Amino acid sequence: MAGCEGEAPPPAAPRASAAPRTSLVLYVTDTLRADRLSAYGFEKPTSPRLEEFAREAILFEDAWAVAPWTRPAVAALLTGVRPAGAAGVNFDPGLHDGYLTLAEALRAAGFRTGAVVANHVVNERVGFSQGFEAWNDGPSTAYGSDAGDVVERGLRFVDGVGDQPFFLYLHTMEPHHPHQPSAAAQRLFSLPAEARPRGRRAVERLDILYQGELWDNDQAFGALVDGLRARGHLQRALVVFTADHGEEFLDHGGKGHGHKLYQELLRIPLAVRLPGGVGASRSREPVSQVDLFPSLLSLLGVAAPESDGRDLAARWLGRATPETAEVEFVAETRLGKAEKEAIRVGNLKLIVNLDHGRTPSSRRGGARLELYDLDRDPREQENLAARRQATVARLEERLRVLRSSVRDDVPRLSPEWQPGDLEELRALGYVE
Repeated sequence: MAGCEGEAPPPAAPRASAAPRTSLVLYVTDTLRADRLSAYGFEKPTSPRLEEFAREAILFEDAWAVAPWTRPAVAALLTGVRPAGAAGVNFDPGLHDGYLTLAEALRAAGFRTGAVVANHVVNERVGFSQGFEAWNDGPSTAYGSDAGDVVERGLRFVDGVGDQPFFLYLHTMEPHHPHQPSAAAQRLFSLPAEARPRGRRAVERLDILYQGELWDNDQAFGALVDGLRARGHLQRALVVFTADHGEEFLDHGGKGHGHKLYQELLRIPLAVRLPGGVGASRSREPVSQVDLFPSLLSLLGVAAPESDGRDLAARWLGRATPETAEVEFVAETRLGKAEKEAIRVGNLKLIVNLDHGRTPSSRRGGARLELYDLDRDPREQENLAARRQATVARLEERLRVLRSSVRDDVPRLSPEWQPGDLEELRALGYVE
């Protein structure tokens, strides 16, 4: 795979600056829905360190994940390509090295590149180490490590880069199932004493455990910011806090993630701190995961190849105004038996259940088409599809056009399954 230890670096990406000096730190939290963070208005103090960070950052109130599980979402983050084009739409495909990744583009432009990733779903064997000179470097694997250890390993990488610009990608597992918050977090969030509740009480208990892990992860992120500041890197670094996808707690009759496309799974946090903390604000402009690839490269002075994302760097720097035309946002999942697509234009969101008739019906009767007005109905409780058929037809046609435009000149990477792969996916809740 391109860019792994001991191999030649990937072909150089076009550069817009001869000597970029700003570094990039990308902190991805697994399974984090925005509305459980106090930084986004949640009533419990789940993210005090993120709130501090956000005072010097652009906090996006409407960030959109392109998939409800890790592999396709991270592929989109690293390539700017939607899941249908890049990777990970089901269990087998990986990220083929025909796609230029963020790490490859930055390494070719003179950046040191390192990653510490706790989620084994995105690993070297399925192509995600492309462009990283150091991937989970250390005496033992980082898969399954807690967020504090991920941050410590990441700061050790920073200590070894000297004066060179660097790209550091950190991926923490908290608050992914199984939820095991620290004792301090359990005390703070008053975990119910009932050890084995059932039904709704069991899910409510999971939610509280989840909130405790959010706090643990937030403390680790704060330690990262403190570590960067103490080393003199924070003021000249571009630091991004985000998530791959969200999590459901009976919002639409189930729990977990991967198999639906509702907002509890697609609305994620995103905070971008520009060097020096300039331009800090709260932005209501919708933004997609695929927009990060071209925008971050542009901010770092490295020209990005064509992708599905928009270069928003000029807007973030205050040099351009938001678009007046409505932008289309797309999400999808093809995981096990689930096969769904969604498109959002403005406040309207259409979900197409391509698996209609093949999976257990939802509490709405298992409709094939679901249309929601996110302004009036942010929790997606009222399906408007039957009443607004012309809108449904227009959005469904746009999905068809977008599907037909998917890049197909890069083959899928389908690595052979190794012993333990299925057990690991089952442990994470993706398969039964």
